[in-house]
Amino acid sequence: MTVAQALTVLFPLAFVTGFALQRGNVCSFLAARQIVELGRASRLYGLTVASAWALAVTVPLAWISPDLWKLCADRGLTAAALLGGALYGLGSFTLGACIFGVCSRSMGGDLAFLLALPGICLGASLASSLGMAHLLAPAAASPLAAPSLPGLLLVGVAAAVAALMLARVLRMQLAGGLTFARVLTASRWRSSFALTIIGVAGGLLYATGEPWAYPILMRQLGQMVMGASPTVKAATIVGPIALFAGAIASAALRGRFVLRWPDWRGGVQATLGGAIMGFAATLIPGGNDLMVLNALPGLALNGIAAYVAMMATLVGLLRLRKTWSGA
Repeated sequence: MTVAQALTVLFPLAFVTGFALQRGNVCSFLAARQIVELGRASRLYGLTVASAWALAVTVPLAWISPDLWKLCADRGLTAAALLGGALYGLGSFTLGACIFGVCSRSMGGDLAFLLALPGICLGASLASSLGMAHLLAPAAASPLAAPSLPGLLLVGVAAAVAALMLARVLRMQLAGGLTFARVLTASRWRSSFALTIIGVAGGLLYATGEPWAYPILMRQLGQMVMGASPTVKAATIVGPIALFAGAIASAALRGRFVLRWPDWRGGVQATLGGAIMGFAATLIPGGNDLMVLNALPGLALNGIAAYVAMMATLVGLLRLRKTWSGA
């Protein structure tokens, strides 16, 4: 993809995704915390609906134009994916956010979360030096790569779930009398509304097959630190810039952009958490953004297993912390 193509296709999609991430306060860590503290799973359900949106949109596109739209490769159910998911959950717990949360919170002015970025770079470089990528199973085509009756049924179910969520979102928005201008300046969006946008825009971003996500840029920087010379594509530069620009614009429009400087403890936690996540992503491969918007919609078993392991680890660690704190 050329720079012009990246600016035309990737920039608007990534900008919209960043805008929605900031406005909807979307985060897998927060989803796990809601389960532990409130006994509710509405945030996790919302992330599942985002996957349904991505599936309903990208799978038919991949069937119609397989040269233009790609589904996530499947590496099977492996110990590496389970270990990577569990470590990713540990990193998210240490950091207090996932990849989604790092974007929304750091671009809202909480600078402690920016320190997760060099952490990801450090963790990825360590994984590269240890040759952890050799633990990955060979990549195979997605189970949904070709049209089939089970695939059609799954697309239908995903589309139905997405349509029901869309109807609910629209009903709430209309009942509240929200205009487009008021939506743009609202202090917060319902998570269901934000995740609808993220599911479609983020799913399309991954379906381009381009390395657009900011953790990929961090991992490539980590490889450079180790003396490698990875090829940095236009998408790897344009995607993160657009994502962060969208998140900053969202925070500014809602009047919530406030610079908050990190203390030493928050800085250490963010860097360490990012490092663990960067290391773990090599084993999966990918972060929780890819799991939700690409692996789950493509039925990639390694991504599904990693996400289950990540959420189970997060919930387990949060329950332990709650027990030890006596809360």
